[in-house]
Amino acid sequence: MHRDFPTGPGLGSLGIPIRTPAMLTSILSKRSRRAAFTLVELLVVIAIIGVLVGLLLPAVQQAREAARRTQCLNNLRQLSVAAQNFAEAHGAFPIGSEFKLWPADPSHPKNYYRWSVWAHLTPYLDQAGIYESLNLEVPLYSSSTSVSPENSTTVGAVFSVFLCPSDRGVPVADLLGFTGSTFGPVNYAASTGTGLVENGGAFDTDGLFYINSATRFGDITDGTSKTIAFSESLLGSDPAPSGRQDPRTVYATMYSAPLSEGGCAAPGGYNISDPRGFSWANGEYRCALYNHFYPPNHTELDCLGFWVSGGERQYTGWGWRTARSRHPGGVNASFADGSTRFINDSIDFDLWRGLSTRSGNEIVSEFRGSESGRESQLATATSFDHCLFPWDVEAYRRDGSLILREVFEPGEIASLRADAVSLAARREVRSTTWG
Repeated sequence: MHRDFPTGPGLGSLGIPIRTPAMLTSILSKRSRRAAFTLVELLVVIAIIGVLVGLLLPAVQQAREAARRTQCLNNLRQLSVAAQNFAEAHGAFPIGSEFKLWPADPSHPKNYYRWSVWAHLTPYLDQAGIYESLNLEVPLYSSSTSVSPENSTTVGAVFSVFLCPSDRGVPVADLLGFTGSTFGPVNYAASTGTGLVENGGAFDTDGLFYINSATRFGDITDGTSKTIAFSESLLGSDPAPSGRQDPRTVYATMYSAPLSEGGCAAPGGYNISDPRGFSWANGEYRCALYNHFYPPNHTELDCLGFWVSGGERQYTGWGWRTARSRHPGGVNASFADGSTRFINDSIDFDLWRGLSTRSGNEIVSEFRGSESGRESQLATATSFDHCLFPWDVEAYRRDGSLILREVFEPGEIASLRADAVSLAARREVRSTTWG
């Protein structure tokens, strides 16, 4: 039982309010209730947080993808520098894929050697130990499905420099005959050129790399800064049991070679017999080779086939396999001079093919694209249908006069005007753009 405090006139006359303990408890209780959130206020706060997360999450994802794309470019730069170092040491770029007689068994298919450009570049990628553990004197495959036993451990190694951080980065195929073992996957591939030679063939193509290639710097008459050496692809996955297949991870298979567009449109199967990118050691179109027959990130399936007509080419792979990536809007590529660029999916198709040849005689102006993917412009006069110059579009009139936009230094104008007259004398050139 509470006892009230005295309430004499002395305290009241001083203006001091008198509070009993019961009254104080009631006041504190009310104040406590007023300090708490109501359900409506709580829902409003949750809604605001949700909106902020919705706004920030895409920005965070974009920043992460930008970082991954930059790392992918760095990987390609390392590969190109390694290839240059190899060329300086050996007088030529490394082989695209090996095809030769095995002295221990002359009847063994020559295609089973198949060692890739990446296998030969390992000592130039700070992987001398891996190179020493590889026995490149024996075929990669001792049979149609089994890797040579002495190489089974090494070809299962996984290297970050062979993997784009925007992709899955995990093995996608088992080493048959070796329980629990897998192939080391690869996202990067060497360019064989346009894909027009023998309709997807890999012999004596018009690119830098092909079967038994030994391309020298002097062979690249188009210019090392205008010839793509390497680009990227995606690791494969199992095909869908029915319906449309995913062109990013599944390829169509023809049980014949050379390829035909009709045969690729009605393939005999998908992913025969391993998914794309399954092995960095394997120098064929499924893994370490690609070409520019299709545009980058083509919406239709890549198409691969193999020679079954007998002779020394037996089981050799053919392919129309383009560059693919998970980077929004395009693919990364590195050039023969070691530079790297992001190339938009919207690139002019003739230009895309022209960049793949080592000596196609396409006239290409200075390439000044940015590694961050900023719009780059390139001049090509393959058929004199379009001509672009760095950072702005410059159009030639029929009479050969040049429409200038104050992009070039004064000293460059005379040379460009002379080029314009020369081109206009042969055919009108109109301007266009590429990404």
